[in-house]
Amino acid sequence: MTNNILKGVGSEEYHFLYEPLPDQTIPMWILQIRYSSTKEWMNLYAFSDKVEFSHEDFILMSYKSSTEPDTFFTNAIMIAKTIIENGDIVGRLTMEEGPKGIKERRADQDSKSLSGEFKTELDRTRGIEKWFGLVLTDDEKEGIKGHVTEIV
Repeated sequence: MTNNILKGVGSEEYHFLYEPLPDQTIPMWILQIRYSSTKEWMNLYAFSDKVEFSHEDFILMSYKSSTEPDTFFTNAIMIAKTIIENGDIVGRLTMEEGPKGIKERRADQDSKSLSGEFKTELDRTRGIEKWFGLVLTDDEKEGIKGHVTEIV
């Protein structure tokens, strides 16, 4: 399974390695991505096939990663939506951390900005509704205030 390259959206490629992570000695399965064949591989996920987890383990891991102030998930807002046409996956919409806006990546094309950068939370909320079809409640809109992800 090592070095089998899987095609992603556009020029994205994925593959698995079975080797230790940096500063570790025990091999793990590592899913890597690169955004074109000329780019460097980047680690996405790493996991062991030697450890078993219970339902309760996943609850605790999920809680920690969604509440700990130092994790990616509490310091960035990210939304992704798969673009499907005629039953085929042809691209992806993403809203990445910060006020960067909405990007579209389609097969065999470079990504392009659809919205430009968001200047205010209202801009971002409108973009989320327009491009992802997600209508935030007033409580959800208020929930970002005071967090590092708020656009000020």
